[in-house]
Amino acid sequence: MSYNIDWSNKEDVLKAVSKTGSELQKASKKLKNDKDVVLAAINKNPLALKYASERLKNTEDIVLNAINKNASVLLYASDRLKDDKEFMLKAVKVNAMALLHASKKLKDDKDVVLATVHNAGYALRYASGRLKNDKEVILTAVDNSNSAFVYAGHTLQNDKEFILEILKSSSFTGYFLRYVNAELRNNKEFMLDAIKIYPYNVYYASDELKNNKAFMLDVVKIDGNMLCNASESLKNDKEVVIEAVKNDERAIQFVGYSINIDDILDEIHQFSHKKFKEELSNEAFGKDLDSMKQNYNEEIISSIDSQEGLFDLSDDLKIDIEKIEGMITSLTSLKKLLEEKRNLQIKICELDKSIDSLFLSLQNNYGVAIMSIEEADKIILNKFSQRKEENGKQYTLGNL
Repeated sequence: MSYNIDWSNKEDVLKAVSKTGSELQKASKKLKNDKDVVLAAINKNPLALKYASERLKNTEDIVLNAINKNASVLLYASDRLKDDKEFMLKAVKVNAMALLHASKKLKDDKDVVLATVHNAGYALRYASGRLKNDKEVILTAVDNSNSAFVYAGHTLQNDKEFILEILKSSSFTGYFLRYVNAELRNNKEFMLDAIKIYPYNVYYASDELKNNKAFMLDVVKIDGNMLCNASESLKNDKEVVIEAVKNDERAIQFVGYSINIDDILDEIHQFSHKKFKEELSNEAFGKDLDSMKQNYNEEIISSIDSQEGLFDLSDDLKIDIEKIEGMITSLTSLKKLLEEKRNLQIKICELDKSIDSLFLSLQNNYGVAIMSIEEADKIILNKFSQRKEENGKQYTLGNL
């Protein structure tokens, strides 16, 4: 900034703070109390509110303007505004993070906290301990952002019935269980109840449970495809595999490599025959399977007895045999495709775990429970812009 600026001249100061908001600290006492000058400064850098007069720090529209850009500036607002319920209701609607600097009394005010978490669930972290154990507050926060549950009070974080109530709401997805404590995610009865609500919740079961045969047997009876979340040893357990495929034939794609599918087909067929028979009977071949089998036997025996060989089988039977041969060829190709799909499923599970790990890392570094890549980008770029303005230096993202 040029050395010959007259810091008592409004025009000079307006030009200065319009370029660098923090230059307001050099302005004369009179201009620090000038609304136009202060607004120009906080429009460039909301943290410039720190240098405004006490009168303007106590002016609602000035402070709200600054909060809209950066909630941290409420730190510099007057104590009166921080303890004013009507003002704080406006502030948290503009920027929910303003709750951080609200008075202790208002952090324990249910109306203020509900308005806050309705706007941004993760701001629950700044509410009082009492309200972190209030079911209505938690439901509102989690409805806005599933990740807010990490800030719920200890009592509700361990309330199984309350958590299951959340899971039953159409507003919540399987991601929610990511934020439930490890002890519950290792509780067999609780996890089975969660899986009955949404089978993919098994993804968040503890590794110990995913390696528990009794638990996984119950899981695959609910949804056979959840075999994909079993430990490798259980994907190679014949009993678990059979139960999974009995529930849903598509589970065959998740069978472990040490399992010989041909060895278990007969057992699976015993349980699946009736279902296959219904699907492949009249509609598939124009006759039910038992009738088809009887026709095969009669015609094959007849042709052998007449010493005419199999070449004299009926045209219908030849067509059936050709269809079966075609099915065998198709099934062989299908088996290869299913193996490729299974390999991709394993890679996807590994990527999901890596993404979870990165989200948690970003949460720890920036103090915010992050739900998406877009949200992570926004937080990092905001940090970058804020640091660049505060330090007046040329920063690259690497400096963060």
